[in-house]
Amino acid sequence: MCGRCKGIEASLLSNLYWVQEDCPEHAVVAPTIARLSSRNALRRNVAAIERAGLTADDRILEIGCNAGVLQGILRHPGFVGVDLRPDFVRRARVICPDGLFAVADATALPFPDGTFSKLFSLDVMEHIPVHLLSSYAAEVARVAAPGARFLLSTPNGSLNIIKRAFGRVVEAAHETEFAPEEVEALWASVGFALECSAKLDDDLFPSGLVWRGLQMVLSDSDAMVTAATKVTKKAGYVNQLYVFTKVQR
Repeated sequence: MCGRCKGIEASLLSNLYWVQEDCPEHAVVAPTIARLSSRNALRRNVAAIERAGLTADDRILEIGCNAGVLQGILRHPGFVGVDLRPDFVRRARVICPDGLFAVADATALPFPDGTFSKLFSLDVMEHIPVHLLSSYAAEVARVAAPGARFLLSTPNGSLNIIKRAFGRVVEAAHETEFAPEEVEALWASVGFALECSAKLDDDLFPSGLVWRGLQMVLSDSDAMVTAATKVTKKAGYVNQLYVFTKVQR
């Protein structure tokens, strides 16, 4: 679907990961969903930054940097962003030419032990295959300095109305959606203590619960998308932000 002919603003096309790599004027989602997700990404990043307690001396790592939205806000000289997808990294370098970005696997990070004092991984955990989650967590813990703060966001996958009805992930692209106690347990196992967590005011479209053909029709309608996101929010499906501290050993 053509972003230009469907009315997606250039600013959205330049910041979103679903832009087709070989044709940057084309997107693979409807304009309504593009605007929704861009708004959610901004809210999520700002909420994480507000809780990070950043200083000028911090060494910052973002695991799953996508198109560089976080560094686009921060403009921090100590920032490094990594992503598994080369097209994301190329786009991040265009959007944030003053940022350092690299292609890297979250389960094999190319940094020495204890390098970073602040770490972010926003809306990444739910995309990692279950059998790789322990490696992902161990790598984040390895490159985090003692006392480092780690900010993580992932959808709250508690057993809500939607899951009782459908018994599967709400978002089709997710491998797993985690209950808060599952998130806390995973990161405690690699030496992170939970400082706090908070629900984010995101509007999440339940693409995993909508028949594919109908999804394309609904997502072209602002009214239908608004209605769908209100239902998911009332059902308890929201993004959760977690703030962890690396325990000194």
